[in-house]
Amino acid sequence: MTAARRSRQAWLRSADDGKNTHVVAIDVEGRRITRRGLLAGGAALALGAAEARAARAARAGQRPRHGWEGRGRRGPGDWPMPAHDLAATRDGAPLDGSAERWRASFPGGVPATAAIADGRVYAASAQGAVAALALGDGRERWRRELGTAQYGSGDGLRQLGFFGGVAFARGSVIVASDRVFSLDARSGATRWVTTPLRTATSDDYFWGLPAIVGGLVLIGSGSGAELPTARGRLTAYRVADGALVWSTATVPEGANGGGLIGPASVDPRAGLVYVATGSPYQAVSGANPGTCSLLALRLRDGAVVWQDQVFPDDTHGFDFNSAPVIVGRRVFATNKAGIYAWDRIRRRRLWNRQLTDPLAGGATVAGPTGGPEGGPIATDGRRVYVLSNDAASGGCVAAALAPADGRVLWSTPLPAPSFGAPALAGRQLCVPAADGNLRLLDVERGTLVATVALGDPSSAAPALAHGRLVVGTGAAPFLPGSALVCIG
Repeated sequence: MTAARRSRQAWLRSADDGKNTHVVAIDVEGRRITRRGLLAGGAALALGAAEARAARAARAGQRPRHGWEGRGRRGPGDWPMPAHDLAATRDGAPLDGSAERWRASFPGGVPATAAIADGRVYAASAQGAVAALALGDGRERWRRELGTAQYGSGDGLRQLGFFGGVAFARGSVIVASDRVFSLDARSGATRWVTTPLRTATSDDYFWGLPAIVGGLVLIGSGSGAELPTARGRLTAYRVADGALVWSTATVPEGANGGGLIGPASVDPRAGLVYVATGSPYQAVSGANPGTCSLLALRLRDGAVVWQDQVFPDDTHGFDFNSAPVIVGRRVFATNKAGIYAWDRIRRRRLWNRQLTDPLAGGATVAGPTGGPEGGPIATDGRRVYVLSNDAASGGCVAAALAPADGRVLWSTPLPAPSFGAPALAGRQLCVPAADGNLRLLDVERGTLVATVALGDPSSAAPALAHGRLVVGTGAAPFLPGSALVCIG
């Protein structure tokens, strides 16, 4: 049976040789995903009730109060995971100032978010280095050179180090490239290393940023070289020893794409994990189920509970690139075509808002300078803050949206595109940019508060803790830069 024929079928969850490998469930006849056939009625009602209870505990429109949204923190005010917390709010502590405090060298650049815990900063480079530095003065405590993984060949050869962020939990530092490493936070010594997910047909690489919950590390992957035979996955490992717990494919066997670029978000009370998927690596006839979708999975076993495919038959590269951000009963995510919102209790799409044209100038495929790039979304519970690159002007638009209906509360044009997610520092929105600057905007009006020179382009989302902000520059071979910069 061809991949095209497989992609037209209604796929139900299945196990593959007892390895806890799951196929997504989808009803493609109407090109809208349904719950029918996914769960027995009682189980579906139980999950829905759990979602509703969790939503009531963190009602939309209220600022998170560090309940389940903040679980996973090591200490008050720390930034232990790439998206800050399990709801992926990227909402951190206020910044004490905008002066550069220290700068550390990371050849190849730091393309993703650092972790801050116990007075230390943990960062990973595109050339495979992981280091711990003192938050106060940047003094290096330890550094490990873990190398790169090779993907592709010839002109398409890639040497990939760490493009996902760093997570901290239980005295361990978690990073991932073609495999997952757990390092001792005090010494840098290796605690465990997983076996790569690669197979003969899927060159898996962990682009997704790690999230840690309930003794599990959740990390999303996709193809390292965009092989048309590769499938996206969300994989769960035990924090204690790195043992594989489950691994769920985002698209059916025989299909391709659906890679995970942003981190997973988790509602522990409902026992659900949310991820947003990318486009097909190679378009095939039919809906390409599981691509360009929001998926909700069961935390305990990775089974897909429900999903919504936003762009069937995608040929424009309209990847979802952010973590799904949880605010009460709503969940939000950025796609190259804009910002989308769902009611996760009723399991339906609510609204979408496009701030810029991802196909400006007659482009047929969305590039990095058009539309949201790098998962650019954050929230304080009262507003959803997003960035959208504007290829027509060569800049970017920063905006605050009303969670209920996507109404634009303010919109500010910026002079350079952004390739990373923003972060909230109290009343300021921190925006990294490709022109080598970090801009601080007032969250109430969107006005520019300060511009901080980083020296080189940044694709990393900032991390904030204890009045300090740390952000990386560079992402070899894509962007120049080789530093981790601390501001405060």
